[in-house]
Amino acid sequence: MLVSGSIRIVGVTLHLALKDVSQALSLDLVLATIEAVQVALHRLGIRKPRIAVAGLNPHCGEEGLFGSEEEAIIRPAIAAAQKKGIKVTGPFPADSLFVGIKEKQDSDAYVAMYHDQSHIPIKTVAFDSIVGLIIGTPLVVATVGHGTAFGITGKGLANIRPMTETIKLVARSARGIT
Repeated sequence: MLVSGSIRIVGVTLHLALKDVSQALSLDLVLATIEAVQVALHRLGIRKPRIAVAGLNPHCGEEGLFGSEEEAIIRPAIAAAQKKGIKVTGPFPADSLFVGIKEKQDSDAYVAMYHDQSHIPIKTVAFDSIVGLIIGTPLVVATVGHGTAFGITGKGLANIRPMTETIKLVARSARGIT
């Protein structure tokens, strides 16, 4: 889960070639991701989380015109999560789901289908404060959201804010408060 303040985004798939994403998606994987987001939000102290899910294809597939993943995988996973009492909506077209993400507060977290769909919105508005919170484990594990930055190692150029935000989020997660 990429976190910056009240922005929280999780990718169902992560480091895959775009051509492999649709084959990797399954109802069980999307549902498990939604459930992991629900647990993580509870751990962050959000008692009645609202989760929004992005579609995979342009315009959520336009009823099969641009792909069938929304109807065959994503909608059924959302319905299954709703039956379990999770407040989840979607799928929404990804090209408009994240508009105003910094200002709007209608979702506590977003589920995206692949790496760039989840990383671009948050990195565009909050690059220097992103925390990568590992979810789906019983432990609180986090890292800075930008990667290793080996290119600036030892040059005195590193911004300490990502590490500071990571430490603060881990402390809040361990205490179960937002």
